[in-house]
Amino acid sequence: VFYNRIRDQIMWIPEQSYWSPVNLQKSQMYGLEQQGSVKIKSGNFSMDISESYHFTRSVIMDNIAFSGYIGNTNPYIPHHSAIAVFRLRYGKIYSTVFETFTGSRFTTTDNQEWYKLEPFAITSLAAGYHHNYGTWKLSLQVMVRNLFNKSYRLVSAWPLPGRSFRLQVKIAFNPMSKP
Repeated sequence: VFYNRIRDQIMWIPEQSYWSPVNLQKSQMYGLEQQGSVKIKSGNFSMDISESYHFTRSVIMDNIAFSGYIGNTNPYIPHHSAIAVFRLRYGKIYSTVFETFTGSRFTTTDNQEWYKLEPFAITSLAAGYHHNYGTWKLSLQVMVRNLFNKSYRLVSAWPLPGRSFRLQVKIAFNPMSKP
């Protein structure tokens, strides 16, 4: 649980083709953050599940420029957001599913519904392999981000990428590890 009263809060808001700072003078933020995880292991098999949830309320308390908007929600701060991660591992091979949720957000200080960004959930999937060769460590990973090709925006008028793929190869040397 948290509660903050902020004086001279600087908020960046998008103008036509650039972002500019606005001093909100006074603002308050309060909410709840919750996390949980569980791990099950049996021999070479393990399963991890973790999640976090955030409820945030951010309110304009006082501002000369936005005096008509006192009590409104600050732009771009969702009331609800969550992350869940599910990982299976067998020996040196693993697969992971990531799910992120971002609630709706106002994009203006007057909290107009017309300009509100829609909530979205994004699923990503990864699979990989880890192996140690003495003082060397090899990691291979394949990832699909935005698995279901969901259309979404974090900022008004700026859509984010659809489905994307990533192949990652990491080779690390640790002279301190025992061969």
